[in-house]
Amino acid sequence: MTGDIKKFVTMTPNAVFLTGKHGEPISETVRIIPETEPAFRLLQVNAMSGKDIRHFVTEKEVNGRKFYELLIENAAEGPGRYYDRITILTDRSDQAPLIVNIRGNILPVETSPAGQNPFDAQAPPAAPTGPLTE
Repeated sequence: MTGDIKKFVTMTPNAVFLTGKHGEPISETVRIIPETEPAFRLLQVNAMSGKDIRHFVTEKEVNGRKFYELLIENAAEGPGRYYDRITILTDRSDQAPLIVNIRGNILPVETSPAGQNPFDAQAPPAAPTGPLTE
């Protein structure tokens, strides 16, 4: 058998790594481009857990060609690592659902004790004051 294999979709990136400090906005956008004619539509977008992420889909069009942007935002309540997966169902029953794997690595915010300058520990010794004697 010979023939051309037609690509169903282009997803860029196909995996998401959300890394940053807790309290800072951390997000990534996945572009989903249908490679079929007619273009497929997205029916459902579901997170496996959804505990540590939020997701939003926007349909866009450039030069008459439709595509989707999937915005994935960190929603973790504290520092730590997590894993989630977004499953996307299309109107094409002959194709498997689209999968986006998400890994989060949320770092703690660096803090120093109240009233202490974090650079004090690295300060050079103070110069002697007063008269020098031999």
